[in-house]
Amino acid sequence: MLFVALNLAALGSKADHGQPQPEKAKIQFKAFPNPTAGALTIEYQAVRAGTMQLVLLDVIGREVERQESQIQAGKHVWEFDLTGRTPGLYFIQLDHADGRASKRVVLK
Repeated sequence: MLFVALNLAALGSKADHGQPQPEKAKIQFKAFPNPTAGALTIEYQAVRAGTMQLVLLDVIGREVERQESQIQAGKHVWEFDLTGRTPGLYFIQLDHADGRASKRVVLK
């Protein structure tokens, strides 16, 4: 039996007509303080205007909270209040026309 491993991410996704679609670029953002007791600040420098989505996921990937807004190019700061949520590991996922990224956040 022969097993072949492929890096599917390197192939990109395909649209309706079989054309490869470029992968979204990885972007950088800050999430602090980390660990946090509740208040979490997210900072992101947008290169261009577009829809920004910030998603809070629990440790098994379930969506806990979502914030979406139209932003202009420039620096943006969002405040997440995690007070009252179960302590543990969470993920902040940021998705924008510039790209996407995620970070781990620990709630004390």
